[in-house]
Amino acid sequence: EALALIKSALGGEAVILSSRATADGGIEVTAAADLDAAPPSSPPAGGEGEAETVKKKAGYGFAGLLAANRRQAAASVPASAPAPAGEVAAYRRRVIEAIQLAPLRPEKHHPMVIALVGPTGVGKTTTCAKIAAHFAVLRGLDVALISTDCYRIGAAEQLRAYGRIMKIPCEVVIRPERVSRAIDAHRGRDLVVIDTTGRSPYDRKNIAELGRWLADERIMPILTLAATAKKEDLAVIAGAYGELGLRGVALTKLDETRAYAVICRYLAGAGLPLTCLGTGQRVPEDFHPASRGFVRDLFEHGLDTARGRESSPWPRAAEAVA
Repeated sequence: EALALIKSALGGEAVILSSRATADGGIEVTAAADLDAAPPSSPPAGGEGEAETVKKKAGYGFAGLLAANRRQAAASVPASAPAPAGEVAAYRRRVIEAIQLAPLRPEKHHPMVIALVGPTGVGKTTTCAKIAAHFAVLRGLDVALISTDCYRIGAAEQLRAYGRIMKIPCEVVIRPERVSRAIDAHRGRDLVVIDTTGRSPYDRKNIAELGRWLADERIMPILTLAATAKKEDLAVIAGAYGELGLRGVALTKLDETRAYAVICRYLAGAGLPLTCLGTGQRVPEDFHPASRGFVRDLFEHGLDTARGRESSPWPRAAEAVA
């Protein structure tokens, strides 16, 4: 009966953490809801737009995080006690404002060399192409691409194809000791973007090997994270790749989820600035340099709102590429 009441209050994914007898003969139960679970569904009265539904789901995620914080701070807070809506909104704003931002800002005659690192499947190659297109086509900078991904079939050729379309040079490096030579070959450019092989964060030997490819002190390693990453994995990823001297985070796959609370909370406490965001498969339209306005709209109101408030400059730029 207790579990049924808890699931009614917190949703079907709720679990009992502990229970104990009280002095008056009752039983005190501590329960929690899975923060990654979707909120309990109920049919909307009078219809509800998609944007409002997304906003409510986002609010649920932050409500779960806030509830977890309250239970940690005060064991006497009942697990089923919902936080007031205003308190959840205020907490969400505090988390969002705590995210550090450091958008990439290469300048003419001030060479910047960045390398995207991260687990497999997070979109590093596509993000490299988006960054190159943004700064070469839209900003008019002199950009070069370097691929060091010799493991994934077709990875280097994929980056080369993007380079040909954008008329950007793309060099393939197959040995770590040749990375510095490749950078030197493009020393006159404004931005050099390096694609790397995806490595499992649970294989520290492979991470250490990746460090050999990034030994040149001119390289700024950027951790590429998917917005779909599980909270259990985020700490492992950050710890493993942190050994490479990370300079920032590139957040990808924002179009593949609408549950942003966990990744938002991670970014707020990561100690690494957010540099850019990827919101889809399109190159280069789905690339966004990190900005306070975009991040606020994204995590508070949803992706559609964030996209809607940022006018795209790409119709003209696409003509230039063609």
